[in-house]
Amino acid sequence: LGRLLVSAGLIAGSAWLVHRHFAELDLRSVGAEVADLAGWQWAGAALATLVAFIAVAGQEREIVRAMGLAAPRVGRVGAAAAAVSQTLGFGPVIGAILRRRLRPDLTVAQSVAISGTITLAFFAGIGLLGAGALILTPEMGWAREGALALVGLIGLGTLAFRAFPVWPFGLVRPAPQVVLRLLVWIVLDVGMLCLAFHLLLPQSAALPGLSFLPIFILALAFGLVSGSPAG
Repeated sequence: LGRLLVSAGLIAGSAWLVHRHFAELDLRSVGAEVADLAGWQWAGAALATLVAFIAVAGQEREIVRAMGLAAPRVGRVGAAAAAVSQTLGFGPVIGAILRRRLRPDLTVAQSVAISGTITLAFFAGIGLLGAGALILTPEMGWAREGALALVGLIGLGTLAFRAFPVWPFGLVRPAPQVVLRLLVWIVLDVGMLCLAFHLLLPQSAALPGLSFLPIFILALAFGLVSGSPAG
Protein backbone atom coordinates (compact mmCIF):
# COMPACT_ATOMS: atom_id res chain seq x y z
CA LEU A 1 0.00 0.00 0.00
CA GLY A 2 2.87 2.36 0.80
CA ARG A 3 4.39 1.89 -2.63
CA LEU A 4 1.04 2.53 -4.29
CA LEU A 5 0.62 5.75 -2.32
CA VAL A 6 4.12 6.92 -3.26
CA SER A 7 3.50 6.09 -6.93
CA ALA A 8 0.14 7.85 -6.88
CA GLY A 9 1.74 10.90 -5.28
CA LEU A 10 4.51 11.00 -7.90
CA ILE A 11 1.99 10.69 -10.72
CA ALA A 12 -0.21 13.41 -9.26
CA GLY A 13 2.78 15.71 -8.74
CA SER A 14 4.02 15.11 -12.28
CA ALA A 15 0.56 15.76 -13.70
CA TRP A 16 0.37 19.04 -11.79
CA LEU A 17 3.78 20.14 -13.07
CA VAL A 18 2.86 19.23 -16.66
CA HIS A 19 -0.44 21.10 -16.38
CA ARG A 20 1.35 24.12 -14.92
CA HIS A 21 3.87 24.28 -17.74
CA PHE A 22 1.24 23.71 -20.43
CA ALA A 23 -0.80 26.56 -19.00
CA GLU A 24 2.11 28.88 -19.81
CA LEU A 25 2.15 27.83 -23.47
CA ASP A 26 0.39 29.78 -26.17
CA LEU A 27 -0.90 26.80 -28.14
CA ARG A 28 -2.08 29.02 -30.99
CA SER A 29 1.43 30.42 -31.45
CA VAL A 30 2.87 26.91 -31.32
CA GLY A 31 0.36 25.75 -33.94
CA ALA A 32 1.21 28.72 -36.15
CA GLU A 33 4.95 27.98 -35.90
CA VAL A 34 4.37 24.35 -36.84
CA ALA A 35 2.15 25.34 -39.77
CA ASP A 36 4.91 27.62 -41.05
CA LEU A 37 7.36 24.72 -41.40
CA ALA A 38 8.08 23.91 -45.04
CA GLY A 39 7.74 20.46 -46.57
CA TRP A 40 11.50 20.20 -47.09
CA GLN A 41 12.02 20.68 -43.34
CA TRP A 42 9.73 17.76 -42.50
CA ALA A 43 11.34 15.64 -45.22
CA GLY A 44 14.86 16.53 -44.06
CA ALA A 45 14.00 15.76 -40.43
CA ALA A 46 12.48 12.40 -41.43
CA LEU A 47 15.56 11.50 -43.48
CA ALA A 48 17.90 12.51 -40.64
CA THR A 49 15.86 10.38 -38.21
CA LEU A 50 16.12 7.39 -40.57
CA VAL A 51 19.90 7.78 -40.72
CA ALA A 52 19.97 8.00 -36.90
CA PHE A 53 18.18 4.65 -36.67
CA ILE A 54 20.68 3.17 -39.13
CA ALA A 55 23.40 4.37 -36.75
CA VAL A 56 21.56 2.75 -33.81
CA ALA A 57 21.51 -0.53 -35.76
CA GLY A 58 25.25 -0.15 -36.34
CA GLN A 59 25.87 0.24 -32.60
CA GLU A 60 23.86 -2.92 -31.92
CA ARG A 61 25.81 -4.91 -34.49
CA GLU A 62 29.15 -3.81 -33.07
CA ILE A 63 28.21 -4.76 -29.51
CA VAL A 64 26.65 -8.15 -30.23
CA ARG A 65 29.54 -9.05 -32.55
CA ALA A 66 32.00 -8.18 -29.77
CA MET A 67 30.00 -10.40 -27.39
CA GLY A 68 29.88 -13.27 -29.87
CA LEU A 69 26.09 -13.08 -30.09
CA ALA A 70 25.69 -11.95 -33.70
CA ALA A 71 22.56 -13.10 -35.53
CA PRO A 72 20.64 -12.21 -38.71
CA ARG A 73 18.74 -8.90 -38.65
CA VAL A 74 20.35 -7.96 -35.33
CA GLY A 75 20.48 -4.33 -36.40
CA ARG A 76 16.70 -4.26 -36.81
CA VAL A 77 16.32 -5.66 -33.31
CA GLY A 78 18.51 -2.89 -31.94
CA ALA A 79 16.62 -0.18 -33.82
CA ALA A 80 13.26 -1.54 -32.64
CA ALA A 81 14.48 -1.80 -29.05
CA ALA A 82 15.76 1.79 -29.15
CA ALA A 83 12.55 3.14 -30.67
CA VAL A 84 10.24 1.46 -28.17
CA SER A 85 12.41 1.92 -25.07
CA GLN A 86 13.05 5.61 -25.72
CA THR A 87 9.34 6.18 -26.33
CA LEU A 88 8.20 4.37 -23.18
CA GLY A 89 11.08 5.43 -20.95
CA PHE A 90 13.45 3.40 -18.71
CA GLY A 91 15.48 2.67 -21.83
CA PRO A 92 17.97 0.02 -20.62
CA VAL A 93 15.25 -2.03 -18.87
CA ILE A 94 12.67 -1.85 -21.66
CA GLY A 95 15.40 -2.41 -24.24
CA ALA A 96 16.57 -5.58 -22.49
CA ILE A 97 13.00 -6.92 -22.25
CA LEU A 98 12.32 -6.19 -25.90
CA ARG A 99 15.57 -7.78 -27.06
CA ARG A 100 14.65 -10.92 -25.12
CA ARG A 101 11.25 -11.00 -26.85
CA LEU A 102 12.61 -10.34 -30.34
CA ARG A 103 15.54 -12.74 -29.96
CA PRO A 104 14.44 -15.92 -28.16
CA ASP A 105 17.97 -17.27 -28.59
CA LEU A 106 19.21 -14.84 -25.96
CA THR A 107 19.10 -15.49 -22.26
CA VAL A 108 17.87 -12.80 -19.86
CA ALA A 109 21.45 -12.20 -18.74
CA GLN A 110 22.63 -11.76 -22.33
CA SER A 111 19.81 -9.32 -23.10
CA VAL A 112 20.68 -7.28 -20.01
CA ALA A 113 24.39 -7.38 -20.93
CA ILE A 114 23.71 -6.10 -24.46
CA SER A 115 21.42 -3.35 -23.21
CA GLY A 116 23.82 -2.33 -20.46
CA THR A 117 26.89 -2.30 -22.70
CA ILE A 118 25.12 -0.21 -25.34
CA THR A 119 23.95 2.23 -22.68
CA LEU A 120 27.44 2.63 -21.21
CA ALA A 121 29.00 3.01 -24.66
CA PHE A 122 26.41 5.58 -25.73
CA PHE A 123 26.85 7.75 -22.66
CA ALA A 124 30.64 7.54 -22.94
CA GLY A 125 30.37 8.56 -26.58
CA ILE A 126 27.90 11.35 -25.95
CA GLY A 127 30.13 12.62 -23.14
CA LEU A 128 33.10 12.86 -25.51
CA LEU A 129 30.94 14.43 -28.20
CA GLY A 130 29.46 16.94 -25.76
CA ALA A 131 32.91 17.94 -24.50
CA GLY A 132 34.14 18.35 -28.05
CA ALA A 133 31.08 20.37 -29.02
CA LEU A 134 31.61 22.73 -26.09
CA ILE A 135 35.26 23.20 -26.94
CA LEU A 136 34.56 23.82 -30.62
CA THR A 137 31.68 26.22 -30.01
CA PRO A 138 32.50 29.50 -31.84
CA GLU A 139 31.84 31.55 -28.71
CA MET A 140 34.64 29.68 -26.95
CA GLY A 141 37.20 30.75 -29.55
CA TRP A 142 39.25 27.59 -29.12
CA ALA A 143 38.70 25.89 -32.47
CA ARG A 144 42.29 24.76 -33.11
CA GLU A 145 43.10 23.87 -29.51
CA GLY A 146 39.70 22.24 -29.20
CA ALA A 147 40.37 19.92 -32.12
CA LEU A 148 43.59 18.74 -30.48
CA ALA A 149 41.85 18.34 -27.13
CA LEU A 150 39.08 16.32 -28.77
CA VAL A 151 41.62 13.89 -30.21
CA GLY A 152 43.06 13.50 -26.72
CA LEU A 153 39.62 12.91 -25.23
CA ILE A 154 38.89 10.20 -27.78
CA GLY A 155 42.17 8.50 -26.91
CA LEU A 156 41.51 8.68 -23.17
CA GLY A 157 37.97 7.40 -23.67
CA THR A 158 39.28 4.44 -25.65
CA LEU A 159 41.77 3.62 -22.90
CA ALA A 160 39.06 3.97 -20.25
CA PHE A 161 37.06 1.20 -21.87
CA ARG A 162 40.07 -1.09 -21.42
CA ALA A 163 40.99 0.08 -17.93
CA PHE A 164 38.60 -2.13 -15.97
CA PRO A 165 39.94 -5.70 -15.57
CA VAL A 166 36.49 -7.10 -14.75
CA TRP A 167 33.13 -5.74 -15.89
CA PRO A 168 30.06 -6.64 -13.80
CA PHE A 169 26.88 -8.41 -14.96
CA GLY A 170 28.51 -9.87 -18.05
CA LEU A 171 29.03 -6.48 -19.70
CA VAL A 172 31.43 -6.76 -22.59
CA ARG A 173 34.77 -4.94 -22.57
CA PRO A 174 35.16 -3.88 -26.23
CA ALA A 175 38.49 -3.82 -28.04
CA PRO A 176 39.83 -0.33 -28.95
CA GLN A 177 38.89 -0.71 -32.62
CA VAL A 178 35.35 -1.63 -31.62
CA VAL A 179 35.20 1.44 -29.39
CA LEU A 180 36.29 3.67 -32.25
CA ARG A 181 33.69 2.20 -34.60
CA LEU A 182 31.06 2.65 -31.90
CA LEU A 183 32.12 6.27 -31.52
CA VAL A 184 31.60 6.83 -35.25
CA TRP A 185 28.09 5.35 -35.05
CA ILE A 186 27.28 7.38 -31.93
CA VAL A 187 28.49 10.63 -33.51
CA LEU A 188 26.37 9.89 -36.57
CA ASP A 189 23.37 9.00 -34.39
CA VAL A 190 23.51 12.13 -32.23
CA GLY A 191 24.43 14.36 -35.15
CA MET A 192 21.42 13.24 -37.17
CA LEU A 193 19.08 13.61 -34.18
CA CYS A 194 20.41 17.11 -33.65
CA LEU A 195 19.90 17.93 -37.33
CA ALA A 196 16.32 16.62 -37.28
CA PHE A 197 15.50 18.72 -34.22
CA HIS A 198 17.25 21.78 -35.64
CA LEU A 199 15.33 21.54 -38.92
CA LEU A 200 12.01 21.60 -37.07
CA LEU A 201 12.86 24.55 -34.84
CA PRO A 202 10.88 27.74 -35.54
CA GLN A 203 12.93 30.50 -37.11
CA SER A 204 12.67 32.61 -33.96
CA ALA A 205 14.38 29.90 -31.88
CA ALA A 206 17.01 28.73 -34.38
CA LEU A 207 20.69 28.85 -33.41
CA PRO A 208 23.82 28.24 -35.51
CA GLY A 209 24.70 24.56 -35.68
CA LEU A 210 27.84 24.55 -33.52
CA SER A 211 26.18 26.74 -30.90
CA PHE A 212 23.08 24.54 -30.84
CA LEU A 213 24.89 21.18 -30.69
CA PRO A 214 26.12 21.30 -27.04
CA ILE A 215 22.70 22.50 -25.87
CA PHE A 216 21.00 19.63 -27.68
CA ILE A 217 23.48 17.04 -26.38
CA LEU A 218 23.03 18.21 -22.79
CA ALA A 219 19.22 18.12 -23.08
CA LEU A 220 19.34 14.68 -24.73
CA ALA A 221 21.61 13.29 -22.01
CA PHE A 222 19.41 14.60 -19.18
CA GLY A 223 16.30 13.28 -20.90
CA LEU A 224 17.77 9.80 -21.29
CA VAL A 225 19.16 9.73 -17.74
CA SER A 226 15.74 10.71 -16.36
CA GLY A 227 14.17 7.62 -17.94
CA SER A 228 11.15 9.69 -18.88
CA PRO A 229 8.95 8.68 -21.83
CA ALA A 230 10.32 10.02 -25.13
CA GLY A 231 13.55 11.00 -23.35
